[in-house]
Amino acid sequence: MDLQIANNWKELAKPIAETVLKPGILEIKTDSGLFILKTKNEKQELRKSLYLLQAIRREDVPIEVPVESLSGELYVDHGNKRYCLFERIVGDPINTGFEHINWEIFGNAIARLHLAFDKIAIDIAFPEMQFVDAFPWLTGGKRQSVLSCDYLSYLSDSLAKIEALQKELIHRDPHPGNIIFKDGKLAGFIDLDLSTMGPRIFDLVYCSTAMLSDLFSGQREVWVYKRKEIVVGYQRLCHLSDLELSLLLPMAVYIQQLFTRFYENQRDDEKSAHNAMIAKWLFESNESRPMV
Repeated sequence: MDLQIANNWKELAKPIAETVLKPGILEIKTDSGLFILKTKNEKQELRKSLYLLQAIRREDVPIEVPVESLSGELYVDHGNKRYCLFERIVGDPINTGFEHINWEIFGNAIARLHLAFDKIAIDIAFPEMQFVDAFPWLTGGKRQSVLSCDYLSYLSDSLAKIEALQKELIHRDPHPGNIIFKDGKLAGFIDLDLSTMGPRIFDLVYCSTAMLSDLFSGQREVWVYKRKEIVVGYQRLCHLSDLELSLLLPMAVYIQQLFTRFYENQRDDEKSAHNAMIAKWLFESNESRPMV
């Protein structure tokens, strides 16, 4: 860690150990606790993220808390990058053993976040998810020739129906690693940087398919019944309409097709193929295995 950056926060005066969690995210242990230092490029997107975090803090949902610098700012400019320091949420993400836990805790946590989003006044514009316009990109690429006409028709029809759903502020990246629990209770959400306007079922299905990806090779059948627990947990706080419920599985197909193309663009053929297999399996399951 660059001392010129660390010197902007009194909390980093005596660092003990550092761990790179992923590019741009550094965990720092000090004599006063654990902190997360994030590196950002776009100032406008950073300000939007900090605005959202400050608004959510006023609601009854725990989130990562930005630490003020010595100059009283929530981020520091250094070179052509911006740096934010956060208190590390006490607890751990659930990244493995999905078959052994009740997934209702994820659905309930996401519902709490959505209720908090509904309460805050949004004074800045967030990007809006587009589905129909994304169809050409989703179905392009080198796997285009193996997509059946039935699959393409199903995806096209699904995207039109999803596009018609009301778009609200959502997390956009609520995989289990971004939802922290402690002793079975929600400790906090992290990484709200991608928050956007979209159908609320996106967050539910995104969390569910993240666990499917982990289970797919050996225990995919577990997902067939466990996925329903997320919906049950969510509906304890937020009611889903019949239309939303009917689009849960089509949303799952869309998300897996999205990741298929994403990893293809990243030149990661293994992950692209993995997500393509999941998308195909979900599509072939759509009649016999409703999401609820």
